[in-house]
Amino acid sequence: MVHAIAMRQVLIAILVAACGGPQSQGLQGSQKDTDGDGVRDIDDKCAYDPGPGTPNGCPQKQSEIKVLGGDGGNDRDGDGIVNNVDKCPDDPEDFDGFQDADGCPDPDNDGDGIRDVDDLCPNDAEDKDGVKDEDGCPER
Repeated sequence: MVHAIAMRQVLIAILVAACGGPQSQGLQGSQKDTDGDGVRDIDDKCAYDPGPGTPNGCPQKQSEIKVLGGDGGNDRDGDGIVNNVDKCPDDPEDFDGFQDADGCPDPDNDGDGIRDVDDLCPNDAEDKDGVKDEDGCPER
């Protein structure tokens, strides 16, 4: 039963990641819930991965994403996500709280061209307005 629940959560996370996640358009600031799990982004430690029913918005255990699948559990990159559900079976997932169910590393979560390790705002794209464009944060 526990495996069935974990598999269901994994499948939901994969579908959400594949579809780009539910959009919370119209909600501003502290009311926004990017992943649609019922935990506001301001309180959500995993704002891009749904964790319904948990106080911090993260899946209950990271191991619930790591599943044995129909291919016998083959996992070439060793990230714990088996090849038949891993979109990047040769590149390990970085488990940074952003699209962790897809099996692909996300070196630049917000797609602004500044790697997350150098980006002060890794989930908010730099606005490239000529003011502090190297910090990775939009100036609002």
